[in-house]
Amino acid sequence: MTEHQPSPPLHKAVWGVILIGLGALFMLDQFDLFEIDELWRFWPVILIVIGAVQIISPRRDRRSNSGPTLLLIGIVSLVVSLEMFGLSWYSAWPLYIIAGGVGMIWQALFDRPRTAQKENEHVG
Repeated sequence: MTEHQPSPPLHKAVWGVILIGLGALFMLDQFDLFEIDELWRFWPVILIVIGAVQIISPRRDRRSNSGPTLLLIGIVSLVVSLEMFGLSWYSAWPLYIIAGGVGMIWQALFDRPRTAQKENEHVG
């Protein structure tokens, strides 16, 4: 019988690639080959990606899933950062309260308590 060795965690490799990419961008900025200042306008994309990954992740055993909230806050932040629809950080703050409320409603409607999930796993 051959033992199956567990594969290394993929998330560590992903974080390694992200760090290498960030380091390369900062190095290019130091050599004046790339202007990283323009890239900072797109920082909310990080929140959008994290939120989307949490929503579509097959591992949904967390009781508190903040994916929808992060996704909405990321979208609002991107719209404000790019100054779309005439929004500024000063004028858009109520949208963050709305995004938090929508995220709470999403959690109430679509997230099952952890005990119910575990019972369904043992039954099925």
